[in-house]
Amino acid sequence: MFSPFDSPIGNSLVRMMAETKVFEQQGQQQGQGGGGGGNPSTANSCYNNNYSSYFQKVYEDSANNYRIYQIWKNNPNGGYQWYSWDSSSAPTSSQITAMKRHLNGLKANGDSRCVLPNNPGFVLLNTSVGQYNGWHTYRDIHESANAGCTDSNSSNYDSTALTLDTSCQFYESSSGIGYSKNSKTFGDGVRFESNRKFFRKTLPNNQVDSYFVSTIEKVCTSSKCAVNGAREKTVAWTQTTPTFTWGSNNIIYDSANAASKTAIDNSLAELEAGYVPNCTMTQQPPITYKKEGACDGTQFGITQTNYTSNCSGSVEKIVYSFSNGESYTWEESSGITSSAFKKSTPADSRAGYGGLSDRLMTIIDNHNKGLGTTTEMKYRKKYENSRGVVGQQNGQQLVIVVEAYPVTEDACGTKTQGEGQFYGYTYVYDYTPELQIRPFYDGIDDATGQPFVYYDGVTANSKVIMPPTTVFGPFEESPSAEDLVGKVVRGCTDPTATNYDEKANTDSTGFTGKCKYPEDDGNGNGNGNGGGLADPPLVEPTPTFSPLLLIPAALLAVGLIVKNK
Repeated sequence: MFSPFDSPIGNSLVRMMAETKVFEQQGQQQGQGGGGGGNPSTANSCYNNNYSSYFQKVYEDSANNYRIYQIWKNNPNGGYQWYSWDSSSAPTSSQITAMKRHLNGLKANGDSRCVLPNNPGFVLLNTSVGQYNGWHTYRDIHESANAGCTDSNSSNYDSTALTLDTSCQFYESSSGIGYSKNSKTFGDGVRFESNRKFFRKTLPNNQVDSYFVSTIEKVCTSSKCAVNGAREKTVAWTQTTPTFTWGSNNIIYDSANAASKTAIDNSLAELEAGYVPNCTMTQQPPITYKKEGACDGTQFGITQTNYTSNCSGSVEKIVYSFSNGESYTWEESSGITSSAFKKSTPADSRAGYGGLSDRLMTIIDNHNKGLGTTTEMKYRKKYENSRGVVGQQNGQQLVIVVEAYPVTEDACGTKTQGEGQFYGYTYVYDYTPELQIRPFYDGIDDATGQPFVYYDGVTANSKVIMPPTTVFGPFEESPSAEDLVGKVVRGCTDPTATNYDEKANTDSTGFTGKCKYPEDDGNGNGNGNGGGLADPPLVEPTPTFSPLLLIPAALLAVGLIVKNK
């Protein structure tokens, strides 16, 4: 049984530790009383009696063999102490007497034959004195440890439980709470019948959790609506209300009860108003609803078959049959109009589409896609750019970026452009202002996508095709010219010069940025005034082109582009 000494290490071990503490106290008291050697049966005069008469039982759980005893302690501070008795049987009168004597202790300067009895098994619950009725705390702890479902109506009722917890299961309670209401009986023998059930479970503190379950059934009451001789009953509407908690103040219950009834009344009224009696229907000859042809001439269509009521002659059912075997049925009893049905049924996988006509077009589109497609690569110039060559004073280059993209054409002639890729082409040449010789772009090879670049002006009226110096790609995005070949930064690249520029990657050809050195004093010493200039080597005009290797800076730039992709 539960006691304040219960713990994860085990009740028996903790109780033993508590009793050991009590026995140690007993030994101290024996040492102080000086006892030993006497006859306990004749030693009533050996013990104090300052509070033994107040050792009394205040709580008993006989089913679980648990009791609580209370004493009043006068010294050193007045107050109550409580002890538990957790055993298979109640303490005997001799055990209670021994406990009283144990608590009173031996009289001072008493007979040396007096012996202080041991605690026969009572466990101290509070370490310091408490107030009147403080034992309620330990009673509640005990009863909480023996909590369960105390409601005998619940399926998990626990007859040994002392305290109600939240474990009870819901059970149906129909006494005076059920509610039923029926619609009229229609011409085909159909009627809507409602019923309601009430479920509850008991909670602590006089609280109850409850909910209502309401159902409306479509019931066949005559042979007119029977199917193969059977009068069917199907659920047409159901509702389970949210769980609500209520107590002695049943305002919450009254509100939920009223709302549940209203929901039944409204739903029954809607079903009654929307129901169309299912009289015998007659199939009419099919008609063509829609017809379309595919790219290869194959015909696809939809036929419409109406079913009319023998009662009123109205169309109560329509079956739409597709040439591929698909079929969709509209019934007046569905509550949707036939025109709305044709626009919404069936759903279409394409966004913004739906309905019978769109479904037919989807079937035709799928057929057309199966006829096959052809794909052709197309090329177009993205841009061209002329710029210098990193590391060359007179080097120039034409940079052209070409986009390559696939174009797919289906059997119906519809063309679709796919995702493109980009290629870079460079054309390096030696440029001199005097000759004005430059390569120029003149279209793209439709078969390879390579630009046609000509080197004009080699001789009079001549035009020589120029192959690319370097081809880059493919890239998912169009690269810039600087990404491909780098940026020319002119200046003095000689670290021994006085105007060395660490950011420069190409020697300057003009005065500005040209390398400067100290002037020689005539004795081989470079201690001049710094006015010396280094002329670049003379380069004869070269009217022909010379394909050059890609410089390291350009390679690095391309590497970065590829890495970023």
